[in-house]
Amino acid sequence: RMVLFWHNHFTSQLAVVGDPRLMWEQNALLRRHALDNFAKLALAIPFDAAMFRYLDSDSNVAAHPNENFAREVMELFTVGEGNYAENDIKEAARAFSGYKLDEAGVPQLDQPKHDFGRKNVLGHQGTFDATGILEILLTREKNVALTVAGKLWREFVSDVPDEKATYEVASAFYRSRYQITAALRALLL
Repeated sequence: RMVLFWHNHFTSQLAVVGDPRLMWEQNALLRRHALDNFAKLALAIPFDAAMFRYLDSDSNVAAHPNENFAREVMELFTVGEGNYAENDIKEAARAFSGYKLDEAGVPQLDQPKHDFGRKNVLGHQGTFDATGILEILLTREKNVALTVAGKLWREFVSDVPDEKATYEVASAFYRSRYQITAALRALLL
């Protein structure tokens, strides 16, 4: 059930990805982390070949940043809609630039196509890459816990989240440093 939940959270589809093997590998990734730590899962997603293809990450180069992944990672995967500015998306897209699938189908940094310049994302400045942006989102933004807790509530309890109860789930999730079982325990109890 949690694999399905995470597949709906980290959305992709075979019709766009075009390779059943990549979708199977993504499913295996979701299975490995389904009840593990959300931060580990979120840090693995940019390097998942199916997600990479689904969000056109191969077209993201320093000269022309593609904002697809940056927008999805903020809006759907982590901090949630309204908790970032449009400029945060543009700056994060620069950090996600230059990754290409190697011969084995694994995203690797193609340094000449990556933007190594300084970026400003959610008030944090640095020469971030994909991992750096996700670390900012995960370690410094409590909205991640609220976003995931709200989705868990809608999946397992009701289409209309109870604000106080969802906040309690988010609090347990955040305090545990994103242990999925801690969120589920708080939710189901």
